[in-house]
Amino acid sequence: MMRNCKNWFHVVNKTRNGLASMNKKNTLTSSALVNSSNMLMNRSFQKSIISSSFNKQQYSMEDYFHLGHILCDQHVKKDEKSIALNYLTSDGKFQYTFKQLSDYSEQFGQFLKSLGLKRQDRVSILLPKCPELMISGLSIWRNAMTYVPLFTAFGPDAIAHRVFDSESKVIITDEANRPKLDPILSQLEERGVKIVIVEKSIAESMAYRVVDGNAPLLTSFSSFKPNEYRFWNSSILSSQQRPIIRDSTGMDKNDIMILLYTSGTTGKSKGVPVSVKALGSFEVYMKYGLHVEHDDVFLNIADPGWAYGLYYNVLGTLLLGIPTYFVNRSFNPQVIYEILQNERVTNFAAAPTAYRAMKAQGPELAQQYKFYLKKASSAGEALNNEVVTFFENIWGTRIKSHYGQTEHGMLINYHHHPELALSSVSEVTTIGQPIQGFTVTLLDDDFREISEPYVKGHLVIDIANSPARFFTGYWNQPEKTEEKMVQSPSYTDGRLFELTGDSAYRDENGLYFFSGRSDDIITSCGYRISPKEVEDCLIEHEAVFESGVVGQKDELRTEMVVAFVVLRSGYQPSKQLEQELCEHVKKKLSAHQYPKRIFFEDKLPCTEAGKVKRNILRDKANAMLSQ
Repeated sequence: MMRNCKNWFHVVNKTRNGLASMNKKNTLTSSALVNSSNMLMNRSFQKSIISSSFNKQQYSMEDYFHLGHILCDQHVKKDEKSIALNYLTSDGKFQYTFKQLSDYSEQFGQFLKSLGLKRQDRVSILLPKCPELMISGLSIWRNAMTYVPLFTAFGPDAIAHRVFDSESKVIITDEANRPKLDPILSQLEERGVKIVIVEKSIAESMAYRVVDGNAPLLTSFSSFKPNEYRFWNSSILSSQQRPIIRDSTGMDKNDIMILLYTSGTTGKSKGVPVSVKALGSFEVYMKYGLHVEHDDVFLNIADPGWAYGLYYNVLGTLLLGIPTYFVNRSFNPQVIYEILQNERVTNFAAAPTAYRAMKAQGPELAQQYKFYLKKASSAGEALNNEVVTFFENIWGTRIKSHYGQTEHGMLINYHHHPELALSSVSEVTTIGQPIQGFTVTLLDDDFREISEPYVKGHLVIDIANSPARFFTGYWNQPEKTEEKMVQSPSYTDGRLFELTGDSAYRDENGLYFFSGRSDDIITSCGYRISPKEVEDCLIEHEAVFESGVVGQKDELRTEMVVAFVVLRSGYQPSKQLEQELCEHVKKKLSAHQYPKRIFFEDKLPCTEAGKVKRNILRDKANAMLSQ
């Protein structure tokens, strides 16, 4: 018998009282967290099945989820005209309904199958934030295939690594990014990889509604080669006169819906298989971490080429059935302020680099706009106090920092949900407490558990007591997976802990504070120094736009703290400024943490996600010793 597809976490409301009453301070103890999470996850993964024409002899209906229905079709049944996507370009605002996405993704999905693709085949997506990205994703997931994101800032080498390592069968791109494939075209042809190219301007002409703008004129499509197809003309437009075939393929909770590669902060990027099970954790974060409500206007400006944008600006919003925004314009603080004002955004999420760039424009720009924000979040490294205070004065609401990884989604949050929100928190730089479904702790260098407050250690996940954990290992790299698993002498039951690769500490209330990558920690004169603390202190100086702090080899100290600094416009490197910055850190932080040398740079090496590559800076600092 078929059952109606209920909301993935229909039991969340039933757990609210238990979550809120764990203790008076809303500090989630490990045992309470585990018990609540197990109840939440086990009940939430009840089978939600709709009618499907997939082969019953091969797959049991009771064991499979239908992502086309869960992410899109069920919202159409409630309201065919409900908006799913607001697409903002320099030409205007274009809106698309869940009904359109449902129909287009069914048609494009049939086209993908006509190319010979089967369930769990990989499809690489090299697209900016555009309607075709959303349509491609839904087409892939409703046919039980695997989505491989390619960030549009990638060059040919980064693209080749991901496409060939994932063994993708198809690449979907647009005319602007198509030339990046030329250096590897012969290899793609040898492997039989097909290329689907999005035509210019057709998406705008297919919008349900155009607001404050006009659809651009259609342009002629450039010539294309064998094994290359047009996104609209080869599939959706060519099939519009035929009835749409509803033919969804079920996915097991352990099937891979995404193969997402890490940003490569510490080396070559690794593939992370993301299973269907992850949707449970994604929705919990949307509801509790971000506290996205149905009357919210939610804007997440993260790029879906990376985890935070794909998990929570695409999948998270589709799960909740709320509109999302794709801003296909070059990043500009003024543009973001305009969108926040004109769209009356109430819930905003961005990366720390975006907030820092916006702050760098000063309060004069921000004060020209009217804001409606009630909740603001930062994902990645915790923001420093100066940035948080700046926007709290502008918006009247505090930016709350959240911590997560490609491998797990969000792990620790300064929650917005009122039943998990922390009251009277003076420490604005905290990343909060573990999200429901995960149990984390800190281990020292001997992997013994750290119980004392304010002691830095390795941030680890208690695997057995983290039912929301969906990471099963790196794609084709079992040795890298094994390196992450450790046991602790503090526990005699042989339980495994997973190293996140990051370091943190807790205060006396159990709040976590991010320190940095574990391998970035500087050991100097017996002290363990977090580079992020020094970087945050440097950024507070009016002359500093960006900083990267590393340890340089030193016979006396083991390592010496050195800083690479990018100055703001109007400031020039000088010995006097170097001394001033050193004194600034010494006075504001401590005498053992201030940088002994400062190197002024035009820019710092960063990953495509905007994270400073401290390993490159460390190599550069050590290379200077031999000069």
